[in-house]
Amino acid sequence: MANYRPPGGRISARGGPVTGRSNNQPQRPLVIFLHIPKTGGTTFEAILKRAYGEADILEFDLAAINDAEGAARARQTARAARRCSFIRGHFPMGLRLHESIARPCTYVTWLRDPLERMISEYHFIVRYPPHPAHEPVHRYKMTLKDYLLSEWAAGTDNYMTRFLCSQAPDAQDADWACSQAMLAGARANLDRFFPVVALMERFDESLLLLQSHFGWRLPLYVKENVTRDRPTLADLPGPTLQILQDLNRYDLSLYAHARGRFAGQLGALEPDAFNRRLRSFRLLNRTYSRVHTGRQLYRRLQELWCRSVNRYRAYEGTVRSTVKRAVLGLLNSR
Repeated sequence: MANYRPPGGRISARGGPVTGRSNNQPQRPLVIFLHIPKTGGTTFEAILKRAYGEADILEFDLAAINDAEGAARARQTARAARRCSFIRGHFPMGLRLHESIARPCTYVTWLRDPLERMISEYHFIVRYPPHPAHEPVHRYKMTLKDYLLSEWAAGTDNYMTRFLCSQAPDAQDADWACSQAMLAGARANLDRFFPVVALMERFDESLLLLQSHFGWRLPLYVKENVTRDRPTLADLPGPTLQILQDLNRYDLSLYAHARGRFAGQLGALEPDAFNRRLRSFRLLNRTYSRVHTGRQLYRRLQELWCRSVNRYRAYEGTVRSTVKRAVLGLLNSR
């Protein structure tokens, strides 16, 4: 697989390169974003849309590809897509979409401290009614510990290892219990197919590394889909923390490997220059976030104002009709 920094140049609104590129230049790799839940992927997706355009995005979800028919359909869709800005979704590396696409591909994902990821997932379930586990978690008043030991958490342990290993989602009679072999496969895939290791805990640094590799414009962002007001690891009782560690031992190993690679990526850069760039980026992004938030507030106030005006006009029309009918009734009665 060709993993290289793409040539510079403008990107069209539909995500493809602007015409006029000479034929002897390498084709820009198609970015495949493996979105592991609760790792900052929703925020990152907005950045990808600005970098490659919002048209012709291919999206796949684990629930739709978790059998032979669904996985085959996903691979066929990827194979038949003539124009595609990028691919995203909650699907594992084992789907191997790059083998179905007749152009260079490269992968991107975000990793997170496995224990923090699972805590965030639990609190997301608690606050998100459409999630399948929301109703039983509330019905049985499950604590985090209760949830971890319940059937509803089955298969969510070592989630990063499960996403990055080579096991196909449609594998018949597959043993999906996480194993050392799956961990080895996940580490190998991370090193082979992912040119940049991105860590949620080092979000800004990771973005700048990705920007340098892919040649993006400044990847300014506003945090999205954030699970707020939840306890941290330090707040957890000892037994609950131990359960989390036992359940995610393969992810902890994978994350340690990823952190080592991330440190190597930063170590290859000139520290002072990168830190200056990081400080400038954070300053610009704070300004961007405030402006974006202000625009959202303005649009919301505008919507409320229009709604109020429409309600007043409807009320005024009703009053006028009522008064008119009353006056006509009085006149007719004379």
